[in-house]
Amino acid sequence: MSQKDLELAGRIGRWASHFPEEWQEYQDWLRDIIASQSVLQQRYRAWQAVLIFRWRLLYFVVYVAGVILLNQLKNLFSVREVMVTQPILLNRYRYILQRTATLLAVAELTLCAIAALTGIMLAFYYQPTALGAYKSLTMIVHQVANGTIILSLHNIAGNGLIVLALIQIVVMFLGREFWLSWFTGWLSGICLTLTAIGLSWTAIVLTWEQTGFWR
Repeated sequence: MSQKDLELAGRIGRWASHFPEEWQEYQDWLRDIIASQSVLQQRYRAWQAVLIFRWRLLYFVVYVAGVILLNQLKNLFSVREVMVTQPILLNRYRYILQRTATLLAVAELTLCAIAALTGIMLAFYYQPTALGAYKSLTMIVHQVANGTIILSLHNIAGNGLIVLALIQIVVMFLGREFWLSWFTGWLSGICLTLTAIGLSWTAIVLTWEQTGFWR
């Protein structure tokens, strides 16, 4: 066994040492291969000992190179998985908030329709005068068919509209929907909220009770 074989084993060791994790695990194997040269020289002829020794070095290189390649691929895919998973979670979070904002908008439009329809029905019996306002509301509750239900629906729709409009603004903010493309949504949502609050304020006055009188 020539000195070239030992130099070859040294070069293989220096190559494997560039990969600390794999080298830490397989360096003892390379040392055992180098240490076995004396045994090979005693048991086999010179050319057979050289052949077996080089075969063991080749097997070591192929095996360790395969392990290094697999580990590199695992690290690469794990990094990509993290990079891909984070945008997916972020997009899913934003998608849920956007869907919630859309459902809230549909609910607000439904409440607007209910409030408008019941308001038109109440307008047929309501008297917008200082002396007749409270009496007309009392008449609607006690004398008009289903008047209590209509008045209750009108009040619930108005109050619910304010609550849902405020929730929608919060959801839109959490969903980072504050870009220029959402300017129309923000403008309509804020205008709807302010309008609903203003109409709710006037509704308190229109009943002409003590609360409305002092306001």
